[in-house]
Amino acid sequence: MTVIEQVHSYHSDRFFYYVHYPNDSSYMKTAVAVLWAFNTVHETLCISGGYSYFMAGWVNPASIVIVTSEIVVQLLFTALVAVPTQSYFVYRIYIFSGKNILAPLLYFPMGLIQFGKALSFVLGLKSDRFFEHISDRFQ
Repeated sequence: MTVIEQVHSYHSDRFFYYVHYPNDSSYMKTAVAVLWAFNTVHETLCISGGYSYFMAGWVNPASIVIVTSEIVVQLLFTALVAVPTQSYFVYRIYIFSGKNILAPLLYFPMGLIQFGKALSFVLGLKSDRFFEHISDRFQ
């Protein structure tokens, strides 16, 4: 599947939602729009970061160990998209299971930990240039 096909498929899914579910609450429509925007930024950062690594890797193979700003921000957007989406799925499991509290009790602490770890990792990478010091040894 080409990148163009993936982008078309991704955006047509969201369009399908808005056309076929006009009676959903404004909260749900806003959540879909925000997650759509965050995921678009996430995909853009993935493509940009991947391109940087591939192109830099051809010229200087040691540059692969350098963490680019696109990759750092992409990690944050991964958590910003994954945690709300997974939370909604757990909520649906909770509803369909007859309001059995087991799924939310298991997931929500892990979801918060996932977001906290991603945030601490991103903040740690922004302040620590460990990878750049390693790459200096290879040049």
